[in-house]
Amino acid sequence: MCYVSNHYTCDPTAIAEKISKTQVNRKLIPDIDGSIAIAQLVAYNLIDIRVKGAWSGRARLQLHAHVNAPVADLPVRRTLHGLHFIADLTLPYGRVLYDYKNGR
Repeated sequence: MCYVSNHYTCDPTAIAEKISKTQVNRKLIPDIDGSIAIAQLVAYNLIDIRVKGAWSGRARLQLHAHVNAPVADLPVRRTLHGLHFIADLTLPYGRVLYDYKNGR
């Protein structure tokens, strides 16, 4: 987001509502021999959210090359919007939606 130019203050309550929705991560943890020990789809909901500040405005996206995440190879055609917020929150234990190793 730009340092000074054209930024707008956002409603902290609306930001807290957005980030309190269910979020999903894929968890892959290798075993000591390099094989996959844990392969799960995990969901969690952030709790105790206190948004200290939130701003929106123009933004730029900069992606760096990484061997395990080749997302930087994707073309960025345009950036629509930028949102920055500062918050205190708690990440509780998640729940397993699907276990790829056990098939359930």
